[in-house]
Amino acid sequence: MGFKLKTRTQFPALVSASSPLTIVKNGFAYVFELNVDDLRVTLDEIYEPAFEPAALTKTDDTNVTLTLGGTPTTALLKATSITVGWTGTLAATRGGTGTASYAVGDLLYANTTTTLSKLADVATGNALISGGVGVAPSYGKIGLSTHVSGNLPVTNLNSGTSASSSTVWRGDGTWASFVPSIAGNSGPFTLSNGIINSGNDIRLNVSGLTAYTAPFRQTDYLLIFDVANATNKKILPKDLNYGFSAHKNGSSQTGIVSSTDTKVTFTTEIFDAGSYYDAPNSRWTPPAGRVLLSAQIYVTGTFTSSNACICAIWKNGAVLKEGFFYPSLANSASAPVTVVDDANGTDYYEIYVRQSTSSGTATVDGTAKWSYFCGSVL
Repeated sequence: MGFKLKTRTQFPALVSASSPLTIVKNGFAYVFELNVDDLRVTLDEIYEPAFEPAALTKTDDTNVTLTLGGTPTTALLKATSITVGWTGTLAATRGGTGTASYAVGDLLYANTTTTLSKLADVATGNALISGGVGVAPSYGKIGLSTHVSGNLPVTNLNSGTSASSSTVWRGDGTWASFVPSIAGNSGPFTLSNGIINSGNDIRLNVSGLTAYTAPFRQTDYLLIFDVANATNKKILPKDLNYGFSAHKNGSSQTGIVSSTDTKVTFTTEIFDAGSYYDAPNSRWTPPAGRVLLSAQIYVTGTFTSSNACICAIWKNGAVLKEGFFYPSLANSASAPVTVVDDANGTDYYEIYVRQSTSSGTATVDGTAKWSYFCGSVL
């Protein structure tokens, strides 16, 4: 440490010989080792540090400011204070978030390698979904085809109550036996399973077809898939045996005028597969396709063997085919007729009689085995 000469100062001899002397001047302490024999000592030179006090400077940092108090421009330390202040937000690179405020539910995520961002909360029912590596996350609905893998355990559906190999999960949240049904009036209809009973029959519960006026045509078919053999079985309308048989049920039809085409009524059905026979109007309107029709009438009246008796099948109000017979016995005749025809689905068939009596009118006998009308889809 260097010293410089100041003023000459005379001090009284207050200490004995060989005593240390401490002098404080301008805030500095000077210690001297004195060896004196007399009662007085004169110090010709006192030195102090060879520099002057200077102003204290500062450098503010990001978010951190320094305030200097006292008299920092004239004193080095004695009269100087330091006040540390804080402003702004601390960046993520300094261990902060760089965000001054938040909303309840906000989540922080790294939107770059050096900054953080807030992901705002959304409505109930949404989930936090990864956007992939290097992509910000987001809220959204869980997609069953994109976000879910594996199989849902049966126990997650109504705890698996009543679940078995013969039941299915229904829309009402229960396990139940599968009873297929077909609703509506247009196809195609697809049945993926059926109820196979011990007799190996397949039962279809059909509903909602009240307005369906033509259940099957010959161009329609029912396709059944055999899972075990991976083959299809096509059931055509002919396999369903559409047809009918009707008679007069013992009620004879009188007043048949000679040489006049008269419609014969058959109002009692033995069967009517497909419900195509109209008994009150004695008319058959089969589904489209090839059909076989047959009829016979037994007529009584006043006529001889020279008088013909004709049984005719009419189609759409006009003669299609006729069968006639000349009676071998007086006053009675039996005339059959059979025809194969192509029906278009709206064609209808009826039976007419024409006879030639020598006098009066004739009667179509009502005995079921003698007078009848029947038809079938081929």
